[in-house]
Amino acid sequence: MRTSPTISPRPGRPRVPWALLGSLYMTQALSLGFFFVALAAILRSGGASLAQLGLISALGLMWALKVLWAPLVDRWAWGRLGHERGWVIAMQGAMLLTLLALMRFDPLADFAVVYALSLLLSVLAATQDVATDALACRLLPAGQRGLGNAVQVGGGLAGHMLGGGVVLMLYPLVGWAGALALVSAGVALSLIQALAWHEPGHARAPAPPFSWRLWIAPGGGRWWALLALSGVGLGVTWALVTPLLVDAGWSLERIGLVMNGVGPLVGVGAAAGTGLLIRAWGRGPVLGLMAAGQGVVLLGLLAATTPAFAEPAFLVVLPLLFVLYGIQMTVLYTVMMDHAGSDAPGAAMTSQYALHYLFTTLWGWGGLQVADHAGFPMAVGAALALAGLFAALLPVLLARPPSPLIPETLE
Repeated sequence: MRTSPTISPRPGRPRVPWALLGSLYMTQALSLGFFFVALAAILRSGGASLAQLGLISALGLMWALKVLWAPLVDRWAWGRLGHERGWVIAMQGAMLLTLLALMRFDPLADFAVVYALSLLLSVLAATQDVATDALACRLLPAGQRGLGNAVQVGGGLAGHMLGGGVVLMLYPLVGWAGALALVSAGVALSLIQALAWHEPGHARAPAPPFSWRLWIAPGGGRWWALLALSGVGLGVTWALVTPLLVDAGWSLERIGLVMNGVGPLVGVGAAAGTGLLIRAWGRGPVLGLMAAGQGVVLLGLLAATTPAFAEPAFLVVLPLLFVLYGIQMTVLYTVMMDHAGSDAPGAAMTSQYALHYLFTTLWGWGGLQVADHAGFPMAVGAALALAGLFAALLPVLLARPPSPLIPETLE
């Protein structure tokens, strides 16, 4: 591995490897969906404790902590393999070897080893995500970033559905080794695509020095506030909807079908439509649609806290929740990419995502605390008030481009 040099650009704009980008984003979610959802269910069915399940949930922290090593991905290249392509190939290969190693162990009898390898897999997938985001930043022109991030969000939802839903459904037939073989096949497919693709030469700034600035979301305080507040609706709804569904009498099978099967399909369609809307309308109007969508979903969730209206309210809220997810993450990833620049796109994208992820998680945790002490209606009402504040502040946050990197994108 060596420091990446400055490369002279080739004539013309390189062709975007859409299939490769979609496959890479799906691969991340395929493996993580299996370990976050399917592994938790497998362990619980075998008598694992809630403390063990809590450790499985903690694997997601790697997607916030990846900001610590994202500058390495921007700084170091892999010789003839290329820069981002080299990182992708190395991480995909290591993920495949880790999955093959996991086949040798029993998830219950060898929990410590399985957990350690799962943690390693989460780190590898998070690092691959940094490289894939940097690759997308470099290859996608401003006019195609909406579609590019629709591919990202749609691929992630599809991978989650396959890893957390389909593979889990097949588990009684194929067992532990067979389930890991299915996940490995998806990782191998992306690896083959990466090996067959040639990373084009493009203008590259000299390797960025390590600086504390690489860990701060670019764009100034207004952009930080937008990233922090924009997670209120999704964060609170995701945290409250499952316990509300259980309290309303939904079976675990029905919840799993909606949350890991039908819902992600709706989200994929919403992400695709959002990519087209961004291209037609621009970033600003779609951000406004996102803000309005948060209010609609929270109003529906508020209705669902009333037992008499719970069932019809959920039939409306659940598809709208995945529509909101598709809209929100597609447009936010697009504008995050606009802020990333070219010096250290991996670190810039990761720092923005980490900030949004952190606050979304905090909003969800806060919603659960309020619900525990004051009831579900109070928690949803407080979230609705914060979502209204975000909608009111959005014109101020977007009054002028918050970064000189994106003078044309918020028009």
